[in-house]
Amino acid sequence: MLRKLTYGLLVLSLLLGTSLVSLGQDDGMMEFEITQEMIDASPYLQSVLSRLDQVYDTSDFAKDPPYRIAFAAQGTSNAWSALMDAHAYWYVEELGEDVVSELLYGDAQASADVQVPQVEDLLAQEPDALILVPMGAAALSAPVERAMMQGVPVVLCASAVETDNFVTEVGTNLYTVGANLAMYLINTVGADGDFLMMTGIPGVTTSVIMEEGALAVFDSYGIELLDNQPGFWSPAEGKKIMET
Repeated sequence: MLRKLTYGLLVLSLLLGTSLVSLGQDDGMMEFEITQEMIDASPYLQSVLSRLDQVYDTSDFAKDPPYRIAFAAQGTSNAWSALMDAHAYWYVEELGEDVVSELLYGDAQASADVQVPQVEDLLAQEPDALILVPMGAAALSAPVERAMMQGVPVVLCASAVETDNFVTEVGTNLYTVGANLAMYLINTVGADGDFLMMTGIPGVTTSVIMEEGALAVFDSYGIELLDNQPGFWSPAEGKKIMET
């Protein structure tokens, strides 16, 4: 390691299930806590916290199988999304055609501009449900509202939209993920370390919110990043950035 200015690399990946860091288990570990100031500054946190105890009555959507499921995915732009697509197709096959007769797929190519008309096209095919990985919170809010008005239940995955009019969200608290990753580095390196941050896809809510959480923690310790660049959740792109 170069002198005692150890470089911490914070990679805000979409591997949400493995990105969570458990803090406070060892003596002397500094813990991260969401403050009211953070909540006031984050519409995302306000939405997540307001929905913690909510239950959605899905009886209006009930019907007998088989189902036609629309899957508006991020696409094969990186390893995480490619794996998610593969798992979705595998699980549909595992369930069998008597449960899911068709998976209607949309590849957003990691772009909200591409995804919005794709969702409209998927809805025109009258699916029984829509699974959506939103590529932009603002851009996908109206399509989500239209889907719900059309009677198509919307399940968000791994990201958010700027409306609470959907059935449920499968994911985790993105703000806390980013904050915990930053806190882990501070506990490991020390607050006097020097840090780099590599985020995901610019403009994609998942990356934006995780970055906000990390920056809030760094700011609370007076840490200024040496650099902060998007890595597009790509190992190849990340390696290239680190080498330049």
